[in-house]
Amino acid sequence: MSVMVSARIPTDLRDQANTMLKERGLTPTALINAAYEGFVREGELPYTGDSSKARADRVITPELARKLRASVRASTVQVPEDFPSGQSYDDRLRAVLSEKHRK
Repeated sequence: MSVMVSARIPTDLRDQANTMLKERGLTPTALINAAYEGFVREGELPYTGDSSKARADRVITPELARKLRASVRASTVQVPEDFPSGQSYDDRLRAVLSEKHRK
């Protein structure tokens, strides 16, 4: 089971992070899951303080990498070549999710 998490962050920070996530093929959901998992594992907030002093021993474990790949696969939809043919992204996403749930 999963739940929705809501948080307020500065718009510029969100935009910068979303751009970087997209470049890496990741989603905000993957970032939030990784942050929660890191906090549970380490018992402290990640990336606090001076980023030049970030702990070098923080690595993506094989299990976390598997979860991140699964999250990306689950949140990725095939886009037809004629997209957008009057169909919004939200409409396409709803159609794909509806098809997945029928199977």
